[in-house]
Amino acid sequence: MTTSHDPITIITKLDPLTPVEGRVALLLECARDSNLALANESMGSLRHLIGSTEEAKQKASRLAQKLISGEPGFEGVLQLHVMEEIIIRALEGIFEAIHLDQWLSESGARECRFRVPSPYIERLRSIQAVSGSSYKIVAPPASSVSTAEKVRRRFKNKGLAGIGESFVWGARRYFPNGARWLAAMSNAKRPRERGGWWFYSTAYTFTNIGLAYEPFVPGEMRYLLDSSETGAAPLVERGKPFFDLYAWATRRDLPSKQAVEQHRQKLVEKIKSTALTGEEAIARDALLAAEAFLTYLTRILPLTCFHSRIFNSFLDDMKPEGVVVGNAAFEGPLLQLARNRGIPTVLLQHGILGDYYQLMDQPAETLLVRGQFWKEFVMDKMRSRTQVLNVPYASADSSKRHGSKGHILFLTAVDAALTHTHESDLREIVGRLLKVSKRESRALIIRVHPMETVGYYKNIVEQVSEEIGIRSDVEYSQGAGLEELLQESAVAVMYSSTVFLDCLRLRIPIVSFDWHDFAYKNVIQQHKVFHFAQDLSDLEGLITAGARGTLTVSSDYDRFLAATTKEELESFFRSLTKTSTAQAT
Repeated sequence: MTTSHDPITIITKLDPLTPVEGRVALLLECARDSNLALANESMGSLRHLIGSTEEAKQKASRLAQKLISGEPGFEGVLQLHVMEEIIIRALEGIFEAIHLDQWLSESGARECRFRVPSPYIERLRSIQAVSGSSYKIVAPPASSVSTAEKVRRRFKNKGLAGIGESFVWGARRYFPNGARWLAAMSNAKRPRERGGWWFYSTAYTFTNIGLAYEPFVPGEMRYLLDSSETGAAPLVERGKPFFDLYAWATRRDLPSKQAVEQHRQKLVEKIKSTALTGEEAIARDALLAAEAFLTYLTRILPLTCFHSRIFNSFLDDMKPEGVVVGNAAFEGPLLQLARNRGIPTVLLQHGILGDYYQLMDQPAETLLVRGQFWKEFVMDKMRSRTQVLNVPYASADSSKRHGSKGHILFLTAVDAALTHTHESDLREIVGRLLKVSKRESRALIIRVHPMETVGYYKNIVEQVSEEIGIRSDVEYSQGAGLEELLQESAVAVMYSSTVFLDCLRLRIPIVSFDWHDFAYKNVIQQHKVFHFAQDLSDLEGLITAGARGTLTVSSDYDRFLAATTKEELESFFRSLTKTSTAQAT
């Protein structure tokens, strides 16, 4: 028999899920018929324990605005504004931890126990130091994976390529700027012609959306890439030329440790000096000690300071007529600098809009979205600078997706982004996919996110197949070939993948998980774009219906992907080119 003073064991993302005696609190999203939920009677739902996601986001956004407002610049760039999303995301977790701290105090527990390292341990301790909550936190020390273990994992997943990758990542960690600059020296060429439209990319999917809009830009769009990232792959596949960002860097552009440290201190002092009270003051103090923010200060800030100098050199040299990007994070310094010079800047919607578009003013002059739904999603201040101009696509041939050749497509997510999800959830989802695949004689295609490894999912499939006694036809995909996969898919199963717009375009039914939360979920439910499975049993039924071709596709297609003509897009970019030319003269 438990009492109100008994310890509470808090189950988090990496928990071993061994039996627990006494009271349990699940800080996890899980289906009601999952093994996790059935084995542990939680004292409350996730939202009961940490509060409303939407409320935490709104609080985090308001506080972030106060903290970054009036920040000093570095080389003409407001560095905190560049990574505003990191700050909001960290504060969001902190406000959720404040709610958890209050719940633990009200529960009467004298002790809460964590069985594995978790970000909530650090957050609760920071908050408890100010709130004065009396419960004791019992937790293991923060985990740290050795360098040897990281190399071993990469070798296991990628073979000899993993060892080379480990060397590159190690160099970037300890010498973030110099390693990137030296590695790019062999590609350090610049074009002879000045002007024109430029697309800057740091990732595979961003480059793809640039390629989609390229035909409507006056003249030939040129591509500027950070060669240390994945943005070059689509161009290499097509044999298209591109230029390396570090071609505009010199040794003098490498910021000294002293210069970065001086600016780091200015930013910290700015945040500390912001007048705050109550929850906001507690959250600010917790932010300054948060691992995510300290990582930003020590590893990301030096890189964006370096990039700020390079982008200034690039703009001085190339004098572009316009700058286009597919994202606005590490692209932020270029957007800020170009806009300050009166150069037209355009941010393209590369997939779904992330959570924070509803909270942040973007650094680009214009945001192009794919449909009216997305324009209504962005924050009020950004909406007046947002235009609905979708890429014109040929009509989809739906006949390939049904019948005996229609695949079941599972699109994975970045595990680190699923902060309240345990691996057991993935394993049970995979189990249901394997069962339908076997029963319906349909191949299961697992499309692995670029930031994840195929080897990890192969291991999961092999283990789950052994556990449930099913061997199904499973294939794995990563990188090129997504369009062909979609054309041959009967149903797509996903979290909040950017591929959902492609599924809409091709009229592929989409199945997702009602127990997982994402930014626009409540709004999107009204349009019946996703079929949300209420639990694992319902998930299996929906996938089966999709495989059999009986699952409906949303009729609100045009709200997400507007019908835009070639002439409308060409007219938009021509108008910006004329504006840019007029300002130059």
